[in-house]
Amino acid sequence: VVLAAFDRKHWRLFRHQFYRTLRESGNSETVASLAIGLYPSEQRRLAKLPGHQPWFRRTTERHVAKRRMREFQEILAALPPDQPVGYWDSGDVVFQDRLEPLWQIVQANRDKLLAAREPNPFSENPVVQSWVLTIADPVPRRKTFELFSSRPHLNAGFAAGKAPNLLKYFRTAAPWDNSRELGGSTDWGDQTSLNLYCHSNPDAWMEISDQWNYCLAGRDLNSVWRTETGRFVDAGGKPICAVHGNAKTLHLVRTRYRSASA
Repeated sequence: VVLAAFDRKHWRLFRHQFYRTLRESGNSETVASLAIGLYPSEQRRLAKLPGHQPWFRRTTERHVAKRRMREFQEILAALPPDQPVGYWDSGDVVFQDRLEPLWQIVQANRDKLLAAREPNPFSENPVVQSWVLTIADPVPRRKTFELFSSRPHLNAGFAAGKAPNLLKYFRTAAPWDNSRELGGSTDWGDQTSLNLYCHSNPDAWMEISDQWNYCLAGRDLNSVWRTETGRFVDAGGKPICAVHGNAKTLHLVRTRYRSASA
């Protein structure tokens, strides 16, 4: 099962980019989406997508990334305990390969939450540092800063695992915004929550290749290009299954054209 969450701002991107490239890459997995604030006509069009199960919700002031931490729980709780699941940000992800190898990793690590790091470490990212430094309580603020400083910084736009592993993460981390752990943080999403959960519970998660969530933000964009057919290629030969154009970076990748003699 592939999970996605989006509001009206990204519902077209979900249909024409996320869902389309997922299917065009040969993936037939069920897609369960948290679709927020859509008009009735948009809901009807979305419900007709093959292999898609939308969960319609009304608009609130909470950001989609915050809402998915709570509302994905209902979807996950309804799944069989042996169900492999993955979620990706739905507004800026392009799929370009099969997900089957990822599900094999999930099956081989049945008790782990799987996550992938960002190109930039915590020490070189002042934005994510500010999300930690604005935690109101000085004790968890200092503890979290020290914890993040010595560990890989994970991107919260992706996670995978058996349904109970994702459910445990969301149930544990979702309440932190209103507690000592993260209260007061200016993080509008779930980035700090994912990193705190994983680095506070090292036995609960495992880092996997960023080919499953190939973040463009913070990466040297000379090391990646797009072919004439639209496929993203890593200069080092790393396979890329899911391209994540976080911070609106998808359009910044240059296209390389083959010469007429090539």
